[in-house]
Amino acid sequence: MKNDPKTLAGLALLLPACTVCLSGLLRFDAPPALIHPALVFGGLLAALAINLPRVLRVAARREGGALLGEVRLRVEGRLPSLAIITTSLLLTSVLLSYLFVENFQPR
Repeated sequence: MKNDPKTLAGLALLLPACTVCLSGLLRFDAPPALIHPALVFGGLLAALAINLPRVLRVAARREGGALLGEVRLRVEGRLPSLAIITTSLLLTSVLLSYLFVENFQPR
């Protein structure tokens, strides 16, 4: 596997979110600058935005007055990008679930 800059950037952008999750599980204190919410969620969204176009192709065209659209998923040779996309979506759902549970107050 060659070192692709977009794959390495995606991995680097996932680090703050992984640090937040692991610091809670392993009970260690992470540097506050690394776990800032804008950096965590921004990194997750940026990793998703960088790697999603490498895997998905979306096309739309008009044919006979109707709008036709298609979405293609390319898997061959894109396993690192798929792993980054999956990890980004998983960490986003875990952190949003945590935010909901932590801030939910029954009435």
